[in-house]
Amino acid sequence: MPHVISVRPEGVAWIVEGAPTSEQLKFPSGGAAEVAAKAIAERLTEEGRPAEIRIHLKDGRLGAKFYCPTRELEWA
Repeated sequence: MPHVISVRPEGVAWIVEGAPTSEQLKFPSGGAAEVAAKAIAERLTEEGRPAEIRIHLKDGRLGAKFYCPTRELEWA
């Protein structure tokens, strides 16, 4: 089961949830939050743990979902 990392709006900020430390990370823009989510997912996959990034829109709906497999699962 992949580790789920969510990027969602909260007021004027953007929150990244699902970091391995269980804390919420706060960013001034959605782009900055997405970069942080991708970095977290990359670290997890390097450790052999698959990850899934879920990007939510400003209205809260799910806008995109990205699956990040471990190196063993990548296509040859």
